[in-house]
Amino acid sequence: MADEPLLMTAEEFLWSDTSKFAELIDGVVVQHEPPFVLHSLVHSTLIWLIGSHVHDDHRYRALARCGYVLRRNPDTVRTCDVSVLTAEAFHSGADRDMYPEVAPEFAAEVVDAQDSREDVLRKAREFIALGSPLFWVVDPGLQRVDVLHASEDVQVLRPGDEITGETQIPGFRCHVAQFFE
Repeated sequence: MADEPLLMTAEEFLWSDTSKFAELIDGVVVQHEPPFVLHSLVHSTLIWLIGSHVHDDHRYRALARCGYVLRRNPDTVRTCDVSVLTAEAFHSGADRDMYPEVAPEFAAEVVDAQDSREDVLRKAREFIALGSPLFWVVDPGLQRVDVLHASEDVQVLRPGDEITGETQIPGFRCHVAQFFE
C-alpha cells in the first residue's frame, strides 16, 4: 500500500518553506515553477491598470498574487494573479498575515506558457464556487480573455474588444489589447 501524502492545513502551509511558488490543494502542496517573462509582463500590466483604478476608491483594495483559502478539511489555498476585495472584506477583522477566507469580488489569472489552460479554468471555477462573481482568464499566448461569471456564462474577448469591471470594479474599462502591449 502506497504511503498517503501528509496533509497540511492552510496555517501550516503559510509558515512552511514550500509556499513561495506553490499552492495547497486538498491538503497537498503542489509546486509551480516561477512564471516566465510574458506572464510577468501581463500580470504587472493588469495589477497596474486595476490597482491604479481602485487606488483612490476606498471601497476596494487590489491585491497581487494573494492566496485564498477555498476549502477546509482538507485545506485548499489557491492564488490568483490579481484580485479585488471590498474594503469591508479587507478590514473585516481577518488576520492580514493569513490567507483570506472570503471570496474576492474579482479575480484574474494570467495563463503562463507552462500552465495547462484546463487547470487555470478549473482554478477560475473554484473561485467562482467560493463566491467570486467575476473571474478573468487572461491568455497572452492566445491573445484572449475568458470572462467567467457565477452564472457559468463565459464570454471570450479579443484585443479589439473592450473589457469592463462590471459591478465588481465600477467604472473600469479598457481594450483587451492593453493587457498584451
